[in-house]
Amino acid sequence: MSEFAYKHLPHVRSELQRRLSRHRTEWLSGAFNRRPFEPVECLLKGPNQKQAQEDIQAFEAWVHEWGQFAFEEAEVIQKDFLWSFYGAKKSMPERLRIDSLEAVLKLCDASGRTWQLWQRALSRLKKLEAMGLGAFARAESECARTVFSYSDEDFVRLGSLLKWLLAHCPCRCFIREIPVEGVDTKWLETHRKEVVFALAAERSEADYTFDDFKRDWAIQEVPHTVRVRNAEYFIAGLAPHLMVELPAAAMRSWQPRAAVIIENIQTGLSIDVPEDIPVFLGLGYGLDMLNGIGWLEQVPIFYFGDLDRDGLRMLAIVKKRFPRVESFAMQSDVFDRYRHLAVADPNARKRIMPCPAELNDDEVRLWEALEKTGSRLEQERIPLVFVNEAFAQAAKNVFFAR
Repeated sequence: MSEFAYKHLPHVRSELQRRLSRHRTEWLSGAFNRRPFEPVECLLKGPNQKQAQEDIQAFEAWVHEWGQFAFEEAEVIQKDFLWSFYGAKKSMPERLRIDSLEAVLKLCDASGRTWQLWQRALSRLKKLEAMGLGAFARAESECARTVFSYSDEDFVRLGSLLKWLLAHCPCRCFIREIPVEGVDTKWLETHRKEVVFALAAERSEADYTFDDFKRDWAIQEVPHTVRVRNAEYFIAGLAPHLMVELPAAAMRSWQPRAAVIIENIQTGLSIDVPEDIPVFLGLGYGLDMLNGIGWLEQVPIFYFGDLDRDGLRMLAIVKKRFPRVESFAMQSDVFDRYRHLAVADPNARKRIMPCPAELNDDEVRLWEALEKTGSRLEQERIPLVFVNEAFAQAAKNVFFAR
C-alpha cells in the first residue's frame, strides 16, 4: 500500500476554513466595498510516478474523484504527465481555483451556516449605511466586532442608540433616560467598547474612550460614595465609630493626620483606630473613588487587605496613586504564622499575574509564598488582637520615627 496522502475535498474544506479565519476582515471589507475578489487556489499536491505506481487504484480513484468535481465558480486545474507505465499522456488534478467569495463560503462549510452568517453580516453593514452610519459600517467591515457575533436584538439596539446619540449631543441625561428600547445602564456597560468604537468612527476620532463619550454627551452619573468610619470630622455631631457612606467631595475640607484603608468591612469596624483617623472600608478595586480627596497625598495611609494576590494588587494600586502608604499584617511571616487558617485560592491556577513593581521586599516575599502554596488567607481569619498590634506598631513606626 502507498503511504502517499491524497488531498480530498474534506482536506480542502479545512484549508478554506483556515484561510477564511485569516482573511475574514479583508474579504468582508472587500465584499462590502464591492472590490473584485481575488481567486483562491488550493494545491491538490498529486503524487509522483513512484508514489502513484505503489497503489494505482488509489491514484486513479483520486483522479476520478476530482474529475467528477463540479461547483459553480470553482474549477479543478489539471496538469499533463507522461509516465512510462501508462504509455500515453494523461492528466491529473493540480489545484482547485475558486473565483468568488460566495464559492469559498459555500465550499468551506457544506451545512451552509457560514454562507448564511456572511449574508447576514453584509446585510447588517448595508443597513448601517442606509441609516446614515456609513463611517461606522466601513470601520466595522474592517474589523468585524459586531456583525457576526451580535444577536439581531443587540445589533438593532446598537444602530438605534448610535442614531439617537448622534442626533442628541450633548444629551445631559442619565443612561436610563435614553429612549432606545432595550438600552439600559447594564446593556451600555456590557457593550461600551463597541459603542465607543462606533462613535469614534462616526466622529473620525482616534483613541476615543468611554470617558470621552461620557464627557461629550454630558452623561449624568449617580455619585459614588465611600464607606468610612470615624467620619465625625466630616459630619458635625456624628457619633464616633459609626460607618457612613459619603461622596469624595464631602471629605475634602478636613485633613486628618492619617488614614486607614481596610478591605473587610467587619474588620474595619472592629480594629482599634483613634477617632481622629478615618477608616475607609470595602473599596475592593474601586480605589479610584478616593482620587478626589486631595489630602490623601499628604498624609500616611495604612493599608490592610486579604493576604492573597488580589489583596496585594490592590495594595499596589494604592501605593502607585499615593506616596505615603504602609501595609500592616501583610507580610510573609504573618502568612506563615496563620497558614493553618488559609484556604485554597480558586484563581491560583487560572490567572497568571506578574508581581506588582510597587510592592516592597516583605510584600514580594508574601506574593511568592502565595504563588508557591496556591492559597489565600482572608484578613478576617487573622485574630483581631494581632491585627490591632500590627496596626499600632505600624503607626508607631510612622508617627514616632526619628
